[in-house]
Amino acid sequence: MFDKWYVSTTWTSKEDSYLKQIQNYNFAKGINGISLFVPKKEFFFIKRGEPMAQVKPMFKGYIFFETKMETYEFLSYFNKLVRDLMWLDFLYLLRYGDTRDSLVRRGEQLALLQFMNDKRIMEISRGYKEGDKVKIINGALTGFESNIVYINTHKMQAAVEVQMMGRCTIMTVGLEMIEKVNE
Repeated sequence: MFDKWYVSTTWTSKEDSYLKQIQNYNFAKGINGISLFVPKKEFFFIKRGEPMAQVKPMFKGYIFFETKMETYEFLSYFNKLVRDLMWLDFLYLLRYGDTRDSLVRRGEQLALLQFMNDKRIMEISRGYKEGDKVKIINGALTGFESNIVYINTHKMQAAVEVQMMGRCTIMTVGLEMIEKVNE
């Protein structure tokens, strides 16, 4: 049986802080079987004319919970967590549209896992232009060229379309465009 994912909102730029506080709560209460993570992405930024790699959240303002618990068990845990940590004032489970369904669908989970390494980080991809198409030679976008919506070569970024919680989302990822070497 695979681990189930649930996604909670939080304040943007507070993801790691909230994650640590929830982990401390789980430890203090002796709660096992729940791991938390914030999917991250590697990207370039230009500092003094030089590209530098940096890691930041893939989805700003979200914490992912991973567990083998049944949904009713997890919802009971989450409701108690929100009550006990009221000062973490912005924890809400993401749901699919108007439904009560908050479990991340297996297909979306697998798609995100394909983008990330074992540390839950989406690494910078490298590619080149071949005519009017982009060919990715390594990195997280390998095999996902059709998901690329836009490339900003100056910022070394690509906008990629992904499905998350039943919605189409555009996220910006690191992409280094190189010159194709003919052998």
